[in-house]
Amino acid sequence: TYLKIRTIGPGLCGCMMWLLLALGGGPACHARGEREPRPLLHPLFSPGAVLQRDAVVPVWGWARPGEGIRVAFGGQELHGQADAEGAWRLELAAMPPSADPRTLTVTRASDGSSRRVDELVVGDVWLCSGQSNMQMGLGAASNGAAEIARAHVPLLRLGWVRRGMAW
Repeated sequence: TYLKIRTIGPGLCGCMMWLLLALGGGPACHARGEREPRPLLHPLFSPGAVLQRDAVVPVWGWARPGEGIRVAFGGQELHGQADAEGAWRLELAAMPPSADPRTLTVTRASDGSSRRVDELVVGDVWLCSGQSNMQMGLGAASNGAAEIARAHVPLLRLGWVRRGMAW
């Protein structure tokens, strides 16, 4: 089961970003001694996503404790350091809406390795939730195929966030 996130951006254009960004999320707590390595950049930051316009945008991930981190996006460059648990979080300044695709880059200071996320835009993020009917795609609805064929909203983005427990 997934949570559905839908956005409709400036004017009639649609845009999208992920749940935790819209809610100002950040590094989640995690158990000490876990075996699976944490990603440099949280996977919610994925190609084609949308960052919320006119609001501070948190960017977060994990690195080695004390490691320096550099985040670059849309002319902004931020520097920070992972805490004792390896979590880091930096905040991009509020940005006006823009349909111009940009790249988010997060770089480790220790070795220069980085994670790039392309095709990000800045716009409005809408979070839709509800009961089980929120899981049904438009294609399964009456006249769904015709509605999909008739639609022309190239910046409308739809994302899914896997449901699960966060500890």
